[in-house]
Amino acid sequence: MDPGIILTSFSASLDNLEEVLEPLIAKTLSQNTETLETIDKAKLQVLVAYVIQDLVLIYLKTRGLDPAKHAVTEELNRVKSYFEKISSAENPQTRGLALDKAAANRFIKAAINEAKAASEEASSHAAAGPSSQRTGNNVDVVIPFGKHTRFTHVKPPRNERPENSDESSDDDDDEVKIVDDVKSLQIGKEPEDIVPPPPKNLPSGSTKRRRAMDPFAGTPPTSLSFRC
Repeated sequence: MDPGIILTSFSASLDNLEEVLEPLIAKTLSQNTETLETIDKAKLQVLVAYVIQDLVLIYLKTRGLDPAKHAVTEELNRVKSYFEKISSAENPQTRGLALDKAAANRFIKAAINEAKAASEEASSHAAAGPSSQRTGNNVDVVIPFGKHTRFTHVKPPRNERPENSDESSDDDDDEVKIVDDVKSLQIGKEPEDIVPPPPKNLPSGSTKRRRAMDPFAGTPPTSLSFRC
């Protein structure tokens, strides 16, 4: 390809570039950015830096130098990284869809550790048996009953008596006797009119009843006999 044609095309491109940059060159950078929004200011500053670095890269090529070995290449790559940051700032919703692998790994490890701890605790309770579960508030308390000494005639319930006891029949007889004595009391009678029951284990023919004595009548007279 004829080098003259390339130079002519390059000269025309420079003329177009001067026309495009004329509004920006006529004012300072601070004057051009004072009326812009924050995101637009960032775009303009990054574009200016990129154009300058790119022009230096072109100049190195025109001088026959390898730009890959020059520091301008590293600086140009740094400026390009800001284009990605500006794009992420313009579209924050796409940033939220990104997966944070480090945070996800932390959550997964924490869940696994909690599951292992719960499983080990359940296994320890199962190995300890039901006896270990009765500690704490679930303790059966048994209150023993003392033996009374005043009411000796009261017998314990039948379900508390020992089996095959020889006194079971005697206890039943005593209970029947107590009930009979209670029934013998009549409402409205004086205490002296109540005849006590005959003593136990006495023959029926030898039972004698004594006439009730009135305590208010005094002692009845007795006859005294003297033998000369």
